[in-house]
Amino acid sequence: LIQAKMRFKLLATVELGNNLVLTALKIVFALMGMGAMSFILPLLIVAILKVLVLYPIAKPKVRWNPQFRRWKYLIGDSLRLIGGGLGWALVIQGDYLVLGRLFPGAAAIGHYFFAYQLSSQTVTLFGRSLDMVLFPVLSTIQTDKDRQRRGFLRALRAMAVGGIPACMLQAAAAEPLFLAVMPEKFHASIPYVMLLSLAMAGRLMAPPSRAMMRAQGRFSVYWWMTWMYAASLIITASLEGMVGTPLTVAIVVAANLLVWGVAFIYATLRTAPGALKGTLSVIAAPTLLGGIACSAGYGVSLLIGDATVWHSLARVVVILAVSGAIYAPAIWMIDREACRDLIDPIIGKLLRKGRKRAGLSQTDEV
Repeated sequence: LIQAKMRFKLLATVELGNNLVLTALKIVFALMGMGAMSFILPLLIVAILKVLVLYPIAKPKVRWNPQFRRWKYLIGDSLRLIGGGLGWALVIQGDYLVLGRLFPGAAAIGHYFFAYQLSSQTVTLFGRSLDMVLFPVLSTIQTDKDRQRRGFLRALRAMAVGGIPACMLQAAAAEPLFLAVMPEKFHASIPYVMLLSLAMAGRLMAPPSRAMMRAQGRFSVYWWMTWMYAASLIITASLEGMVGTPLTVAIVVAANLLVWGVAFIYATLRTAPGALKGTLSVIAAPTLLGGIACSAGYGVSLLIGDATVWHSLARVVVILAVSGAIYAPAIWMIDREACRDLIDPIIGKLLRKGRKRAGLSQTDEV
């Protein structure tokens, strides 16, 4: 209901709070030695808090009359949407099922799960928020296909300009950050965090593409794409798990995330000519420039070493500084429009707050 009313500021605020609280609770419970419950309890707590916050705002009207005569108009598309949702749930949980089945009791599974939850925060922040905004907005212009496509590409390019390098930066900074702030028992998670953070650049593309497919009314395509993704993930991860290790399974999972992220963009754009060109226009520049910038930042940071906690923290600062100094001007020169779409709303919001505070100060003086 809130999404249909296009109250995006509220949804973004709640989603941001959801991610911050969820991550904080997982870390706190893990440090308290709660084991597997440190991953389960935060989900329950955050879900309850989310309901308590949103229910009074949405105020859904519950009617006692089920109106069965209208259900027949919803069955076809609803079943495809539900089926696609089930397929996506299998995508989210499939790697855990494979690892739990093939490596029961292995400590590496815990490291993988912890790493996946941490590395997916960038995706949750960018992808989920854009999904919530794009679906209702693009649905309102469903009859204007060209405008809908342009709007989707523009939003996706802006997200890619910020989200793809953020995933790479997360991977580059993971090692020194873990060494600085996490207990030694969590250090085995470092390669998983680095690998999965890179892969999340592909996963980032899927939620907006799914929103576009639903807005286009292409529910069958949505259904097939999610189930092919789920089948690919589970089959390839299972085959690798039979002969490899949890880390090699993580590599296969990462490959699936990257490949299917690009595939979702391409499938979404196939309704018009230039699907391949449109896909490359979204991912090429942020991937290339982000990779160069973060690799340079990581390489320079190695000169500092990890002799102490302060050395590791200094490495994090150097990675952020060097990567940002290379990436920001480079992407601005190549895709200025996407950069403006990303930063203009932020600058506008800061300016409005500044004017509001200035107005309050003048009122106080009077």
